[in-house]
Amino acid sequence: MGAATAAEVFKGWRAYRTDDVSHRVTQDVLLPAGAADHYVPLHMLGDQMLTLPTARSAAP
Repeated sequence: MGAATAAEVFKGWRAYRTDDVSHRVTQDVLLPAGAADHYVPLHMLGDQMLTLPTARSAAP
């Protein structure tokens, strides 16, 4: 990412989005999440699954 600090990495991640293409996914999807995961905490897992309406399967 070309970032010099951890803060710059987090700032850079804001540019990466999937909500505009998630509805096009038609394959099986594995969604990693965890109680102590700062990328995808468990409380976001349900919302993430809802963004994949055409996935063949979406498993946590």
